Amino acid sequence: MRLSLVALDDTVVLVARPARTRAVTDRDAVLALRALAESQWDHARPLGDALGPREDTLLRLLAEGKTDTAVAARLGVSPRTVRRHAAGLMGRLGATSRFEAGVRAAQRGWIRMTNR
Repeated sequence: MRLSLVALDDTVVLVARPARTRAVTDRDAVLALRALAESQWDHARPLGDALGPREDTLLRLLAEGKTDTAVAARLGVSPRTVRRHAAGLMGRLGATSRFEAGVRAAQRGWIRMTNR
């Protein structure tokens, strides 16, 4: 479910879903919703900082340890194109190595680090 919150002040928070918006005025609920929004702010990214679908797939496959050749086969492109796109992602992340790019991508929330 897609949900948007807009805190107007300390007394009203608008909660919007597709086809429906409600005003929350209960003081405790308003404080709780504002605290939730504040707690998530540190994890927020600028609007233009999202990955496109192909970039997301490329990054996920590289994070899984796939070779350029395997990634190329999965995406239907050449290994050279994979290297070019990987270099572009590294540039966007300000990374000088693929390892550093992986760390920075994880810090931005683009990929999730898991224990195996």
